[in-house]
Amino acid sequence: MEDNYDGYKNDKWDKCPKCGNTGTISHQTCSNCSYCKGCGGGRNVSSGDKMNSYPDGNRWADKQKLKFVQEQLRKNNISPEDEIIEVGSGTGWLTKSLISGYNVTCFDKNGLADITGDILTYQFRKKYKVVLALEFLEHGFFTEKVINLIEPNGYLIATFPNPKLDGLMRLLAWNNIVNGKFKYEYLEHINLFEPEEIPLKIIEKESLFWICNMVCYKKVEQ
Repeated sequence: MEDNYDGYKNDKWDKCPKCGNTGTISHQTCSNCSYCKGCGGGRNVSSGDKMNSYPDGNRWADKQKLKFVQEQLRKNNISPEDEIIEVGSGTGWLTKSLISGYNVTCFDKNGLADITGDILTYQFRKKYKVVLALEFLEHGFFTEKVINLIEPNGYLIATFPNPKLDGLMRLLAWNNIVNGKFKYEYLEHINLFEPEEIPLKIIEKESLFWICNMVCYKKVEQ
């Protein structure tokens, strides 16, 4: 399978379905009203579902993760020419936030990304200086595949749940004590691990209120 670059970067609309804007439509987002073609402006479905309370990227936690990613890119001297891939990009808010200053490609199986496919079976044609994996690795057993995407002396910047707290939250979710968005998120976490279990050198590690680990790793060439 070949890389398919017909997602965010090349998507064009004739007219925004929300405000009617016929001007610039960048990364599937209207420049006039910020309506997102991919998520409908915030994944709006039933009004009573907390899953849709916030558009991705606007939550306080997302902003802290973005800040961590930006700091690691700066500290490790990542240039606009270095190739970066975000795996498990979802609605693409992280790639949208970085694209103006970096060479970022996003990958997901949902059809909204620059490259669409299943991380376990997709045959990538290249390796990348930086791999971004925000809230992705806990959803399956594909850490090795993600590591293989990193070029020698490249970086993995990842965020993932604290396994001890997440185990408790899964128990609460099963008993319907945690509901809405967070219930479904915790029940989908099937691969819980400590930061040290990833076989890469830890460059920097932070914790977001003990709930989420934010880690920058380096793939040191042997």
